[in-house]
Amino acid sequence: PKRVPAIVATYSSLHPLKYEQHWRENITDILQGMRRLVSKVDIDVAEAEYLELLRCEHLLKDLYPGKYIALKRSRMENSDPTHPMDYLTGVLYHIIQNAQETPLSYKIPAALNEMVSLKRSQEVLEKHQIEEQDKGRKSKKSPKTTPEKDKRKLKKDKQSYSETNPEEERFKNSDNPRSKSPDKLKDGEWTMVLFDDYLKLKSTIEFQRSKIAELTSRLTHTLNIKPTEETTYITNSDDEGRPTRLAERFAIVYEEEWNDAFDALTMTLRWGEMDAIFHLLRIVRYIYDYCETTAKEQLQMLEKVLYGPLIHPKRQYKDSNDVENLPDGQQLLMSSCAVRCAKDFRKVNAGVSVPELCLDFKDQVVRHIFKWDLDLLPAAVLNFIDKCMEIIWLMCIQEPPMVITWANDGESVNTNYYTFYSRKGEIVKQPVWPAVFLQHGGPLLTRGVVVPV
Repeated sequence: PKRVPAIVATYSSLHPLKYEQHWRENITDILQGMRRLVSKVDIDVAEAEYLELLRCEHLLKDLYPGKYIALKRSRMENSDPTHPMDYLTGVLYHIIQNAQETPLSYKIPAALNEMVSLKRSQEVLEKHQIEEQDKGRKSKKSPKTTPEKDKRKLKKDKQSYSETNPEEERFKNSDNPRSKSPDKLKDGEWTMVLFDDYLKLKSTIEFQRSKIAELTSRLTHTLNIKPTEETTYITNSDDEGRPTRLAERFAIVYEEEWNDAFDALTMTLRWGEMDAIFHLLRIVRYIYDYCETTAKEQLQMLEKVLYGPLIHPKRQYKDSNDVENLPDGQQLLMSSCAVRCAKDFRKVNAGVSVPELCLDFKDQVVRHIFKWDLDLLPAAVLNFIDKCMEIIWLMCIQEPPMVITWANDGESVNTNYYTFYSRKGEIVKQPVWPAVFLQHGGPLLTRGVVVPV
């Protein structure tokens, strides 16, 4: 029999004996180590996700052993270190990523591999279960018609049964919500669910409530307001603007818009492969520098707009240096408040700036620095510029700003931060796509790509 590791004694809930062959030690080590650094609700939800993945792989092995063996063989043959972004989601993934600055950081790559392998098993299981359900529906024959004599007999038996069991018949005919399918339920009604589904829903609701409370606390602290009944439920609904989501969207740009632009340059304009890779990254680098500079300039302009009406409440505001005539303490207080308000205002309305930024970048950089004719550029390249501008702009206005970095030619490949383009190697020949970090010196969110020698 397989030896049970000593670590089971400390957190056996993560090592169910019935899933013994499917345990993932790196995931359980990180979940255990992060208990003191992450809220209990987050840990509970992550553990529920992990146990559900173990259950699915166990079912896959029992129900479809051939598919399980084929999937296991494909994992051994596939040496690509990258993972599809569809698998890099959920609370479990974010807790693994948050272990970057802990002594458990060396376990993160192995834990991600374990999580992705489990999610692949879950995906294969669900796929084959759906296929079987579809086959069952197609093969199911319509019931034969009951002869009239049998119908009369059935009706008579049913009537006599209802006379002897009036309570049960009344219950059947009553408006009982439990007898309805979930699709037919009306507001205010309820239905029965499996206990595992109930626990999963309960954990999800508790996790969402904890996030609402956390965001409300941060907002009230930032604005220095007293929480009231009206502000208790305030939350940041802009999920697309979260740093982790921005990193995911940026990775999707590489998978989709980058490939479209690359095909347009190599097939339509007949550029070489390395030339296309170089210039697409060149676009990203210039956009990043452009957004960093513009974000600082815009913040200064927003600050000045707040000064004028405060100093001259009865006059039309004109850009002036009247704030310099105020006492030093008053200047410092006004500047601090203005920066805070300007950042909050800009972050909520950040998307408004993107269209003009795209137009200005194409005119100032693409046309005058790159010397490219915009009328001759393929639509896929222009779309790539617009998408990169949108996401990188949102990265630069985060507080603190997110950071992207790219490898340099001739340096050793840091596989913690970069993966390979088409082949493996030890020395960087050319960078392809930047890595994304939460902030300067912060944890890695997504890895970049390089072409090795």
